[in-house]
Amino acid sequence: MCVRLIGDVDSADAPQLEAHMDGSLKAGEKLVLMDFSQLNFISSAGLRVFLSYAKRLSQAGGRIVLAGMSQPIKNTFELAGFTAYSKYTRHPRKLLNS
Repeated sequence: MCVRLIGDVDSADAPQLEAHMDGSLKAGEKLVLMDFSQLNFISSAGLRVFLSYAKRLSQAGGRIVLAGMSQPIKNTFELAGFTAYSKYTRHPRKLLNS
């Protein structure tokens, strides 16, 4: 599954994102590619959604891959400890084709 985020993810958007991500868990998705190439900002509420989802996906035997992150967004995820539950790639197509 590929999820593309556009613009900002803040406290107003987090519940909708969480519902979408929960749906992918219920559907049995095991590899989730998050395309951040058009993401400008993520709040602590958005980070919480990703961290919770990544932990649950990992427990279910899946993995999440982050792609197209700007350096400021990548730094935010690293500071939040998100890298323990995810992988980062600059070449998502190569990953999905393997």
